[in-house]
Parts: sequence; C-alpha cells; structure tokens
Amino acid sequence: MAAKSMKSLGLPCASNVIDLVAYRARRRQLPMMTVYYLTQHRRGLPPLEAMGLRIIEIQSEDQLVEAQGHNPPNLFILDSTIEWAPLMPLIERLQEQMGIPMILLCDRTFTEDRSQLKAAYARGICDTLTLPPEKNELEQALNVLLKLSERASTYQ
Repeated sequence: MAAKSMKSLGLPCASNVIDLVAYRARRRQLPMMTVYYLTQHRRGLPPLEAMGLRIIEIQSEDQLVEAQGHNPPNLFILDSTIEWAPLMPLIERLQEQMGIPMILLCDRTFTEDRSQLKAAYARGICDTLTLPPEKNELEQALNVLLKLSERASTYQ
C-alpha cells in the first residue's frame, strides 16, 4: 500500500513538522528537460509522456537535423530498433556533436548480444533500459544522468 501524507489522511500537521511523503513526492519531480526520443515504433513513448518531460519525437534523419537547430536537447533517448539510421554510427556521431547523455531503450534481442551492448557503451551510451521501460526505472536513470550533466556543465 502506498504511503499517504498526513494532510491527505486528515491529520493535523504542525508547521515545524515535515510531511515526509509530500517532501519525497516533490523531490521526485524532474526539472523540465528537453528529450529527443529517436524512435521507429514509439514503444517507449507512453512512459516518457507520463513523466511530464518535453519530448521531441524524432523519426528520421531530417527531423533530427531540423530539431537540433531549434531546440537543443538535455538528453537523447534512442530506441535500439530504429531503421532510419545505422545505430552505432548514429550514437557515435551524436556523442561527438553534442556530448550529452544518452539512454538506449533495448529490446530483448539487443540485450542478449553482449557485443552490441559493449559497442553502444563504447560509443557513448550512458545507460540501457529494456523496452518498454518501467516508469520508476526510467525516473532513476533520468535523475542520475541529470546530475551528471549538471556537474559536467559546472566544470566547463
């Protein structure tokens, strides 16, 4: 059973007492991020939309080029099943051009091939999640990558 806040239970809450459930809910909120979701089949889109992120769905090389000129992303999320560009060269190029965190959403066949996973990490992927991603797993990955990108930007 999910924890309930004191106020939602109708219990009095003194002004000097922290409502722990409400505090944790506020901490879980992600800042507004622009996420490029490079996809072919849109299988990872519903969990992303549920997180309240600014999602720019990219389904072709032309859309990617156009979007980069207008709304620079904070994060790339790539679907391993895209067919409109070779995946490994695309990862490498995005890393060289943008240098921002990338998450790879993988289907089971991709994760079974360890050499593909190693190649993706070697080219710049920061994390992998299995399609369709679970909301809490996606939220944890985004929080970690956001902290990493914030730290990197303070040192540049």
